[in-house]
Amino acid sequence: MLVDEIYEVGEMGDTIEQEYTTGEQAWQFYWRSEDFLHLYEGVLVAIDSMRNKGMNVELHVFDTKLDKHIVDSLIATDEFLRLDLIIGPIVGNLQSPVAEFAFKNRIPMVSPLSQDARLIDTNPYYFQVNPSREFLIQKTSDYIADRYYDSNFIVLEIGNPGKPESLLVDMCREKLYNTGYYRDISEVPFRIYNFNQLGSHGLPRILSETRENVFIVPSYIEGEVSVAVSNINNNTPDYDITVIGNSRYSSFESIDQEHFHNVGLKYFYPYRTDYTSSGTISFISKFRKYFHAEPNQYSMQGFDIAFFFLTAFWEHGRNFYDCLPYMDVELTQGNYKFEKVSRFGGYMNQGVTLITYQKDYTVTTEKLTGKIRYVYK
Repeated sequence: MLVDEIYEVGEMGDTIEQEYTTGEQAWQFYWRSEDFLHLYEGVLVAIDSMRNKGMNVELHVFDTKLDKHIVDSLIATDEFLRLDLIIGPIVGNLQSPVAEFAFKNRIPMVSPLSQDARLIDTNPYYFQVNPSREFLIQKTSDYIADRYYDSNFIVLEIGNPGKPESLLVDMCREKLYNTGYYRDISEVPFRIYNFNQLGSHGLPRILSETRENVFIVPSYIEGEVSVAVSNINNNTPDYDITVIGNSRYSSFESIDQEHFHNVGLKYFYPYRTDYTSSGTISFISKFRKYFHAEPNQYSMQGFDIAFFFLTAFWEHGRNFYDCLPYMDVELTQGNYKFEKVSRFGGYMNQGVTLITYQKDYTVTTEKLTGKIRYVYK
């Protein structure tokens, strides 16, 4: 496993408990590395779980220190050639030499956090856990065309859309037309409203009283999204409204969470923890026992990645690739469904979760995999 910017002091114990509860292991890490350390702790819990099943796991941990020269020196060692699975590097800009090494030596390499999909198209040994932004945009536009094909669709422009945001708008327009529900693209109820030029008072004039009004705000900037959601929220008492957003919205602290529920916010996200599942409960219990702390998102991500791929090895051997789409492994926050991206390319996780803020102030989740089918009238 390749971790970034972690400096280890002391001797590794034989078990997790020895490493972290007996004082035989001490850690010193850079401030940027804390999340990476949490991910590593999750990996240790997964290894412990697999060892309890009878699997013999030998873990090698390499500290890249965010230095490409260190990565180059690591992949030149005989120890690296004997690896069966590589997790990392975590930072995307260090992955290229490792991915090339994995390709040449036919060793599966897992990218745990990066959304960068540049290495996946031509490397059949590259496994990307975090779906690319382009994939999430495609999934969102497919869902909109499938679910809201007969709705009143409004793009609320409040800033200068970047490339990903503009791509979503273009894909939504095209796919709404391609549903076959409309005879001509001019019939698609697709409106672009420039908030900066027209202000908020003109919004009611383009809202429908008989159709669901579906908004998309092509921005990732908190201030712009906050203004947009606040003004959309003002119209919720009189109209049926839904806002299609992205996963960043939930972290915007300046936006009243009540507004998200009022506007029925929906977005796709690759991770969502089900705290009621037996697998999650078991993981949290083990994590607390071994580390005397609460796990975070990175802890769960580390566990899910290691547990999923070690299970693949355990059940299907080294040539587990073709079996991945059919594996059903209980994870803490993932919904892994790996699919090959091209004939000569690697595998991307295409299991995502639809997050919905309900009017009753609950947040519901729906796991979606595979292609969305268009609904025809």
